Amino acid sequence: MIKGSVKLVCVSVVGLFSYGAVMGFSSITLVSPVAVAIGGAAVSAAIYPLAGKLWQRILSVSGHVLPILCHLVVVTGIVMALFYLLNFIFAAQDTLHKETAVVENRYTETRYHSKRVSRNRYVRGDPYSVYYIDVSLPGGWRKPMQIDLKKYNKIRQGDTLQIPVARGLFGVSVMKR
Repeated sequence: MIKGSVKLVCVSVVGLFSYGAVMGFSSITLVSPVAVAIGGAAVSAAIYPLAGKLWQRILSVSGHVLPILCHLVVVTGIVMALFYLLNFIFAAQDTLHKETAVVENRYTETRYHSKRVSRNRYVRGDPYSVYYIDVSLPGGWRKPMQIDLKKYNKIRQGDTLQIPVARGLFGVSVMKR
């Protein structure tokens, strides 16, 4: 029973880390996240006949529905994370160029620090602001970008920025910083 729980926790952690990587890399990659999710799900479904027995052992069940669902969720996240990660890491430096982006909007978000009040109790603490701009890139892409206060105060709506962009391993453009 304990070995099965350890396997399940490990699979859950891998799934969470992969979806975290997807969230991070999707913000700097110029491709529709829906297309990547559909592709990841298709690859995951194609791999299931090879890994079905393994999922039944990990979950300690003999049914078909739960192993299929777990496989689709976890492996889709892994495939998507690998797509974004490999596309970013192996971006061709010779294709690096500057794209002109137009500032469409600028806005702030108020977030809150957490404050510890007792041993196992946290409450909302002091507020702080995070500064964003929405930029329009050629090709119809609109991306939010987090910036610091100094840049936020200088930038106005309609200004143009030069954003470095490179072609990734899979032919998808990636914003480099």
